[in-house]
Amino acid sequence: MKLAPLETTRLLLAIERAADLGATGIKLSELAEEFQLNPSQLRRALETLETLGGEDASPDELLDIEWGEDDHVRVHYLPGLDEPVPLRSEECAVLLMGLDLLGLEPDQARTLQARLLARLDGRAAGRVVELRQRLDLAPDHPLLPKMNEALEQDRCLEIHYDRGGGAQWRVIRPTSMLVFEGRVYVGADCQLRQAPRVFRLDRILELRGSDDFRLQDSAPILEEDLWARVVRLHSAEHRQTVVLRARDPFGEWALEDRYGRAARDPKGHFTSLVHPGQALAAWIVAQAGSVEVVEPAILREGVARRARSLLETHCD
Repeated sequence: MKLAPLETTRLLLAIERAADLGATGIKLSELAEEFQLNPSQLRRALETLETLGGEDASPDELLDIEWGEDDHVRVHYLPGLDEPVPLRSEECAVLLMGLDLLGLEPDQARTLQARLLARLDGRAAGRVVELRQRLDLAPDHPLLPKMNEALEQDRCLEIHYDRGGGAQWRVIRPTSMLVFEGRVYVGADCQLRQAPRVFRLDRILELRGSDDFRLQDSAPILEEDLWARVVRLHSAEHRQTVVLRARDPFGEWALEDRYGRAARDPKGHFTSLVHPGQALAAWIVAQAGSVEVVEPAILREGVARRARSLLETHCD
């Protein structure tokens, strides 16, 4: 029976891990637990690989496994795993959705995500990223419903917030919220700092309603701004797939000038991995309707807000 893409990836990662350890080896049960596999399934996979060999290699040339006491396994030679694994687009999407279940280190997960996204077209990549963000929001988080309610009703909250060096009570007005790499982040006006700040929901120990307050001469953190701030906190290399298209010849010229002709696909879409923040939204508005946002929705909404603000400012 053919394994699902996620199970296949787990098996390959587990075998690579055993090969990396070389003569040191590892207990089969530990290796299986590390990659959330059934030990007997993993042993069958190892034995099958050792037996089959390849078209131009004997079994000994492909894989050399030594089994010790208590299923202690040593993999001495494994050149075959260096070859790229062919994947269909739907298999890439499945693996992207299941990245959190592979037991990878954060840097490994980000690298694999980038490689998988590169195998998808712009629309599919944007959709998968959007779905991952939605599914990461844990509906059973005890404080999430109250935070959502405060955000929707534009109400202030008093939160008991632990920054890692001790907790303190702070009054905030939530203005946006998003999920990044499995954590919920809240953009809010902070009364204590008298400035917009970003808070992690898992560090809020308690919250309750509070009296209203407003910051003077300070713009709230909207969702696209929150994304950019959180990205800067984690990694300057993190990007989101942005898909734009031209609505007229001027738009085609503007997009080619900004991204180059190589970014254009056969449908006329321009795909790029960028921070979809205020600077990009401002550039799109400056094209006076010649450039349209296809993905992501967060950038499209940011462009609409900026355009409405421009109209309100300059119309009599």
